[in-house]
Amino acid sequence: MGGRNLRKDFPSYLGRIFEDIVKEFLIIQSKSNNLPFKITKIGKWWHRDKEIDIVALNENSGDIMFIEVKWKDNVNAEKILNELEEMAKYVRWRNESRREHFAIFAKSF
Repeated sequence: MGGRNLRKDFPSYLGRIFEDIVKEFLIIQSKSNNLPFKITKIGKWWHRDKEIDIVALNENSGDIMFIEVKWKDNVNAEKILNELEEMAKYVRWRNESRREHFAIFAKSF
């Protein structure tokens, strides 16, 4: 019984760990000037039934990055990007003047 639960729940657990790793990776890349902007805030975003895994922004420059993290094989990047762009419209932050960036991290594409 315990082994079945572990097999069933393990991918979900790894997904959360992968999200944390991606967040740390983005912070490190930001500090090394390897992103289009320096991150001043980073975290998860949700509103009602919509959720974005990671949103990173720079409060000074007006840059914002929407990031989806998928611990799955054969992720359809185009589909995920379209969904991410649609959800980004619901994020109320400098909507008239922000510069948007998008990223997808996956186990495989």
